[in-house]
Amino acid sequence: MSQLRQQGLVRFDFLDGALPGRANPTDIDQAIERNGYFLFLECKRPRQAVSTGQRIFFDRLVAGPRRIDVVIVQGNPPDDITAWAPWGSELRATNTKQFRATVRRWYERASQQRVAA
Repeated sequence: MSQLRQQGLVRFDFLDGALPGRANPTDIDQAIERNGYFLFLECKRPRQAVSTGQRIFFDRLVAGPRRIDVVIVQGNPPDDITAWAPWGSELRATNTKQFRATVRRWYERASQQRVAA
């Protein structure tokens, strides 16, 4: 199989032609699972938009079970986070320390939950 990473960027071109129409995979920058609850983090540089395909993917992802959260993180992680928002909400100003606390609270809530097997 050809190398999937080149200069630190994930490449999906090995799937070219494998999917019909304009279907393509999307990437998610980070994911956390705790007790069947999922937090997906998508990081964007300031003024970098979420693509149409990724927007459709996130809309459908959060429309599913309430155990799935998608968060957009803006800035230059890990050291310079400037804003964040749950998917579908307006960005709110933050910093790295505050955002870390937000993720910690999500994890603590998920730790108290149980999902039926």
